[in-house]
Amino acid sequence: MEATGTYIVEVDNVSFGYERHRPVVSHLSFGLQPGRVYSLLGAMASGKSTVLKLLTRLLKPNSGDIRLMGIGIWDMKEVSFRRQVSIAFQYPDRSIFATTVYDEIAFALKMLYPEKKPYYSAMVEKALMSVGLNTSFLKRNPHMLSGGEKRKVSLAAAIVHEPQVLLLDEPTAGLDGRSTEAVLRFIREYAQENRVVLFTTHNLEDIDIADVVMVLHEGRIHYLDKNQIDYMDFVSYGILPPDFILYERWGKYHGYV
Repeated sequence: MEATGTYIVEVDNVSFGYERHRPVVSHLSFGLQPGRVYSLLGAMASGKSTVLKLLTRLLKPNSGDIRLMGIGIWDMKEVSFRRQVSIAFQYPDRSIFATTVYDEIAFALKMLYPEKKPYYSAMVEKALMSVGLNTSFLKRNPHMLSGGEKRKVSLAAAIVHEPQVLLLDEPTAGLDGRSTEAVLRFIREYAQENRVVLFTTHNLEDIDIADVVMVLHEGRIHYLDKNQIDYMDFVSYGILPPDFILYERWGKYHGYV
């Protein structure tokens, strides 16, 4: 499938609330272009995860439309849609179900591409290694891995079939510095293959890899100019800046810097 116009994904005037008269997002409109990385920030309970669930058909809008390659996502067949859009959730413990890493990662292939069975092993190994894990993990029980390793397995499972649209909910949460750098580097490289990546984060330092910085506040999307961002600007959206910025500002205020 090829994108229509300049957008792979188009969100058009979408509103949604778990209770119809209390919207989580209201008249939301934005587009996602190929080859770009989008970061979506917001305060706790601002609706970031809800946006991802709307984009993946896990929730249906109360009004408005979401299009993939110019086609309404609810008009698409399930397999066709899942081949193009994939998500890795924030809490891998809630989504991991298989007893081996291989079976966890291969599950999407079995559901979406049964005709590619002879290539499963190579595709699984490629996905695993692309997130920084080696093939020695394939026979291990994913439930027995560390939190960071589980997150990487969940990411590998999301990208094994090379979807055009990759959605990541807090992909660096719980990772150490080295693993965070590896995941962010992977996100950047994945988008460069003319794909789109949208990730949510509460860590403002992660937005360095994003082409577009979006903030979800009071149910609407706000765009920030990445080249002119002052971390303190996020305070008005209920997002605290990194500790080093707070210490620096405190030091300057008190004459220590």
